[in-house]
Amino acid sequence: MSDKLLTITVPVYNTEEYLPKCLDSLIIDEYMDILEVLIVIDGSPDNSLAIAQEYAQKYPSTFIVINKENGGHSSAINKGLELATGKYFKLLDSDDWFDKDSFKVFIEKLQGLDIDMVMTDYVVEYVSQNKQELVGLNISENTIYSIDQVDITKIPNFLAMHRIAYRTSLFKEVNFKLPEKTFYTDVLYAHLPFFKTNSFIYYKLSLYRYYVGREGQSMNLANIVRNKTHMFSIFSLLYKNYTLYKKTINNNKRQYFLNFLNQYNFYIFNILLKQPYSIAEQDIKERIKYIKKEINEPQIYNTFKYHIISKTPFWLLRILINTRNIIKK
Repeated sequence: MSDKLLTITVPVYNTEEYLPKCLDSLIIDEYMDILEVLIVIDGSPDNSLAIAQEYAQKYPSTFIVINKENGGHSSAINKGLELATGKYFKLLDSDDWFDKDSFKVFIEKLQGLDIDMVMTDYVVEYVSQNKQELVGLNISENTIYSIDQVDITKIPNFLAMHRIAYRTSLFKEVNFKLPEKTFYTDVLYAHLPFFKTNSFIYYKLSLYRYYVGREGQSMNLANIVRNKTHMFSIFSLLYKNYTLYKKTINNNKRQYFLNFLNQYNFYIFNILLKQPYSIAEQDIKERIKYIKKEINEPQIYNTFKYHIISKTPFWLLRILINTRNIIKK
């Protein structure tokens, strides 16, 4: 049986500029023996491998370097999960970092737990603007919740990747494997193990620091539009898993997934509408066709917003969106 309490997987591709700060944030000297840090070099052509190897040489029982052919961010996560031995599993992107003081407290908290999911706050770091945004939860901390004990449908930003550490065994229970060479799989990472999650706890710790504004990030609007088919795939896979589990989960969890699917669907519509007129018109038609054919949940296809999109002539819909912002992110 492994003596590792927490596995942190760090997928790496072309981030040599940010990687030292990321890895330095994981060094808590008194707890290195119970930490496992899997640095997955995803065929990165820069100097990231050499940087990672320096940490592995200094802390060989904690930092493990996996050098693999490029398969995309999600393939690196899959590899991390394949090799993870820690009781809990958490992701850290290589251009992000942990607040070290919060991380130390987080590890101390983990040692006394036996629970499915551990949640914290995270901070969005708008580095170029010298601005920060704390994203917390409006629930009591230090309380062990069962899923049917709190109405999770009323908690904004509940299942955000940056705040979650899951019990590692949950990933096996849901046969977890992310689609490779696909963006936005953090949605699947955050949500799929939740189908098997029965308990969670929340700590008001500003642990994860999420760096926004780096050139080339997949969440840049131009990149989101360019990779729109990836969002289609993510929605489809999440809906497929929802249909697989919906009869085995309680109503609270079922309603949460329906709400999230509905929100994500309208996020997709919103992105499509930001395209040039003729492309947006065609994509909206195709999206409506997909919903009619594939989606059997009225809460997704029978809403007021959806009726506005599907019934309004596109030229008028474009005007309404531009002037009244009916569909919000």
